[in-house]
Amino acid sequence: MLEEDDSLARMMIEVAAPRSIVEISKRVEFELLNFLTTEQTRWSLVDSDFAVPLEALRRFVISGGKRLRPAFCYWTAVGMGADADDPGLMKTLMGL
Repeated sequence: MLEEDDSLARMMIEVAAPRSIVEISKRVEFELLNFLTTEQTRWSLVDSDFAVPLEALRRFVISGGKRLRPAFCYWTAVGMGADADDPGLMKTLMGL
């Protein structure tokens, strides 16, 4: 039984994400928050009933995640010659 407990403990050790993933994740999170806040404001002006579900959607999207797909997409695009600061690239990353 001790061996199983040791194995489980080793699997549960948290590992820090590489700096490049953290940086891309922060950029994506920032852009997502700006986009969702803008859309929430815009649609709430159309009908105040939109405010509650849009806030729930914003919280769900921003609540976290590893953002590995955006990082892989970013590295692939930049590796193939894309401009790392291209706004179109960031919009693509936000969609992942």
